[in-house]
Amino acid sequence: MAAVADAGLTVDDIDGLAMFPGGGAANLPGYANGNLYEVQDALRITMTWRQGIVEGMALPCYGPALAVAAGQARHAVIWRTVKEGSAVRAAGGRPAYGSTKPVAEGPLAWLLPVGMLSSVVQVAPYAARYMHEYGVSREQLAWIPVTQRVHAALNLAAVYRSPLTVEDYLGARMISSPLCLYDCDVPVDGATAIVVSAVETAADLRAPVRIEAMAGVVEGRPS
Repeated sequence: MAAVADAGLTVDDIDGLAMFPGGGAANLPGYANGNLYEVQDALRITMTWRQGIVEGMALPCYGPALAVAAGQARHAVIWRTVKEGSAVRAAGGRPAYGSTKPVAEGPLAWLLPVGMLSSVVQVAPYAARYMHEYGVSREQLAWIPVTQRVHAALNLAAVYRSPLTVEDYLGARMISSPLCLYDCDVPVDGATAIVVSAVETAADLRAPVRIEAMAGVVEGRPS
């Protein structure tokens, strides 16, 4: 609702919805999102286009942009909601999918026996290979969270606003080599939403940002 209002629109203008996740990943405690159809019904939105998938936020933004460009929708809202902070507390201080008896369904069930439900554990082998192939050092990786912390300090609602140094990064405990604590996200409760609109409506929108180009990767293949 806040994103729609910020764009200078009303709910009646919205004819497209997209969310993440929309598949098997949604069963992880704290990771699930509000169901797309529940949101549609609650807000009484008449949709001409919808999308609910497992991939990350980039792809849900990718789909609405294509839908709007193709004329399938004029104003599409993409959102992501997590309650991982609450889930951690409910699990007694442990990540909900790292408890003593984690449960997973679908494709995630194949990762459960080797303890790979955590995203950082899944990504670590790719990071190790990338560093081997291209000679990237952990000092270079450190500048990613260091820079992100600088940007976070500009947001009064950020969880962490204190400065982070390269030395802090290198001294942090390893989670799944070569990725350490500061390569991980923070279990929090929060939500974000973006409105993607047709370019011909820009005159009626508040402070629109034009999309010049988009690209993404689906199942490891550029698309």
